Amino acid sequence: MTGWKPPAFIVPHSQSWADAPITNVALRNIQIEFVGGGKAWTADQVLKGPGVDVRPLPGWGIYARGVERLSMDNVKLKLSADDQRPAIMAERVKRIDVIGVHYPRVPGVSEPFVTNQVERVLRVPSR
Repeated sequence: MTGWKPPAFIVPHSQSWADAPITNVALRNIQIEFVGGGKAWTADQVLKGPGVDVRPLPGWGIYARGVERLSMDNVKLKLSADDQRPAIMAERVKRIDVIGVHYPRVPGVSEPFVTNQVERVLRVPSR
């Protein structure tokens, strides 16, 4: 299909709003293109728990919250239009393994990979 864009609900966002985290999330050998066009997330914006409506998230590509271990290996994120949010945003994650992950640098976005309350990050460049 030419020009088809996946709907927002299939993008890889892993969120646990419960007391117990999601145990393991692994993304391997994938390439995803996002529409983009989002505005920068500000510290005063409140992220609400999931409801029935689609809501904006602080990261345009991968957003993980309440995950014990997130592994990303050979992941390529693309944008159709610039987006002012980070490509990857992780909150309350125990461990993140980032191996060969690619995403575009967007002018005006100083931190494309943002972590908050993340205990350990392992970053390995492309092989």
